[in-house]
Amino acid sequence: MFLSSHSLRKRIRTQLKRHADEIRWVSEEIHDHPELGYQEYRASQMLTHALARHGFRTETGIAGMETAFLARLEGQSGGATVAVLAEYDALPDIGHGCGHNFIAAAALGSAIAMVPVLEEVKGTLLVLGCPAEEGNVPGAGGKVRLLNAGYFAEVKSAMMIHPASCSGVGAKTSARAALRVGFLGSEQHVKDDAFKGPGAVEALVLAFSGWNRTGELLDGHARVHGIITEGGKTPAVIPGYTEARIYVRADTLEYLDKAVRIVRDYAEGAAKNSGCNVIVEETAHRYEPMCTHPRLAQAMASAMDYVGVEIDNCGGGNMGSTDMGNVSRVIPAVHGYIRIGDVSPHTSEFGKRTLTQEGQRVLLLASEILALCATEELLYYSSVFGV
Repeated sequence: MFLSSHSLRKRIRTQLKRHADEIRWVSEEIHDHPELGYQEYRASQMLTHALARHGFRTETGIAGMETAFLARLEGQSGGATVAVLAEYDALPDIGHGCGHNFIAAAALGSAIAMVPVLEEVKGTLLVLGCPAEEGNVPGAGGKVRLLNAGYFAEVKSAMMIHPASCSGVGAKTSARAALRVGFLGSEQHVKDDAFKGPGAVEALVLAFSGWNRTGELLDGHARVHGIITEGGKTPAVIPGYTEARIYVRADTLEYLDKAVRIVRDYAEGAAKNSGCNVIVEETAHRYEPMCTHPRLAQAMASAMDYVGVEIDNCGGGNMGSTDMGNVSRVIPAVHGYIRIGDVSPHTSEFGKRTLTQEGQRVLLLASEILALCATEELLYYSSVFGV
């Protein structure tokens, strides 16, 4: 049941219609100029400039991250602070295959839609620009760094929405650790009289064989997957160094700890059996499972229903990992999903889907959903706590 009046909801929709072209253009521009985590200079600048044009006070380069930002718009005096979170980093090779251009544009759209609302409602809206959500760059996890630097200290509620092949709130996500595993042996020329047997390649192969059993050892509560980033340059030379990048995912933080220990144990065992040294290091912040706040989930579900989005709650499945999970363990948070088509995320086709007529229509719905949800939160704190 909405606390917000019909007139507020109407003002949100009218404002979105008025600025629809700008919101769609931002999504297209970010999609067409993909930037990896902590390198999202163009996207960050585009978003902060747009927010400034709409009256937000912006601060860039926060929490030691050049591409992170905070934008603030204050309503009537008093009230709570609510944050909408923007992601805008891309994946290697496939660009915005996770739809972060959509996420950023939806955050911007909701902020623009809230401008007339804050003329009537107590409270403050923050848009937090969160770099490097994807784990493919060193130190990934911009939201964790923002948390550690105190940028969520004043925030009562945080929210975001992600394009997907389903729609809903409260979907499960996994805890995740990102690892680099390197095996250091001795480089050898391939000659019968010089060949010295197992080395770094064999160690890596042995390690992968063991890692594939991790889920079995933990009764399916953890998964290990990864890629080989260094495996040699030519079959004529036995490489002295091999390396893999590994993601370890688990249902809980406890299982994640166990799974990471198993990964380390297999790596050390493979190195010993192959006569190598091994290096295992975590390359990104650990991501925690989402803990969706029930009130926020209800608010977002009501907003989805209001704009005509059919909710299937993603079949109760697991939606991967996100550093929004870390935020949700500290303050009330919700991470919604909205369907843009039957295409799997983390594919170039998924990114392209955000730019279709349907994807752009849903982008405006996502913006409206976030704006409605943020309005509900400001009204909730004002009505219940008198702030």
